[in-house]
Amino acid sequence: MGKKDFASIYKEIKNEFGNMTLKVSLFSDDFQDGKNYAGIIIYKIDGKLRWKNPGGKCGGYSCRSGYLIIMCTDNYPSDAFKRAGQGLIHDYLIKASIGIEYSQDRVCCSGFG
Repeated sequence: MGKKDFASIYKEIKNEFGNMTLKVSLFSDDFQDGKNYAGIIIYKIDGKLRWKNPGGKCGGYSCRSGYLIIMCTDNYPSDAFKRAGQGLIHDYLIKASIGIEYSQDRVCCSGFG
């Protein structure tokens, strides 16, 4: 997840869209006080700034750079907490929301939570 050269990715986004904006996915979980959450901001899928989500709960929807997905990690299955890249929770979020495995190295994104 993520890229070492974020400056070049940002310039590409700015050239294409004018500004970097975020769109919170309609498939994000609603906030409930006391629960735990994780999120990702997707910048590219398969090297493209615009894409159609291939699967998961967001499958079939067209998106662009700045797509933000937030999920409640309290609802994750126990086997979802595994190391992938730098974190433990974002691999499952990517797979559940857009249907892509972290190991496929197709998603350029940043995670939080």
